[in-house]
Amino acid sequence: MTTDLERRLAEAADDTDRPLHLSVDDLVHRGRRSVRRRRIAAIASATGAAVAVVATVNAWPTHQADPAPVAGTPTSTVTIDVKTGKELQPAPPVSPLTDDAIRERCATADHSVASWDKSGPIDSAWDVVLKTGVGERFYAVLLSPDHSVAAGCEQEGGGHVSAARHYMENQRGNETLPRWTDSSRGPASLVTVVADTPDGKVRAGLVGREGFFAFGRQGYDPSAPKSLVRGYDAAGRQVLERRLVLPAS
Repeated sequence: MTTDLERRLAEAADDTDRPLHLSVDDLVHRGRRSVRRRRIAAIASATGAAVAVVATVNAWPTHQADPAPVAGTPTSTVTIDVKTGKELQPAPPVSPLTDDAIRERCATADHSVASWDKSGPIDSAWDVVLKTGVGERFYAVLLSPDHSVAAGCEQEGGGHVSAARHYMENQRGNETLPRWTDSSRGPASLVTVVADTPDGKVRAGLVGREGFFAFGRQGYDPSAPKSLVRGYDAAGRQVLERRLVLPAS
């Protein structure tokens, strides 16, 4: 490819029909200007390519389910429901309290009253498998070391803490399992849970470990219409479908 400098040199050398009218300074100046133009064009081309790549990445839709959150660590949230394509209403927040702080508070309200309960008092060996809340207020599920007993524990306004133990399997054939056991637990493979609500929206639930999940704790009305709860494992397979009355938040 002939450069501007080469063309100017050729013109300067060709004096067949006109006298030489370009000085050496002119040639050097024009040569430097030609180099600068080529460098600017190269930078502009590279910048344009980078912008195109960023635009492509940002335009890629997010449909992947998030992994199940560890009880002590907040995670990012899913924004789009894969099945319906609808935007997901936010999941309840993970409590900012540490697992140790929750165990300590729940231990003060823990009482073992059933003869079948051999799990011992809540201590550092109990696993906080789910915790949600804001500030000092929280709801948590603690699992005994042998996984035979789960304790639902809640701290409300004013610092009052309450806890209730539940046997993880039906101790007596005619015993009705507690509502939270049915509504807050799915299979252990559960990593994502959403609910199709009667008003046409889709709510995201907070998933902990061992299949426990929550849609909040405030404004529960047992007479309210039920929502269709769907749960999925890490491979995207549906592993849970249940109709439940959800709390308002």
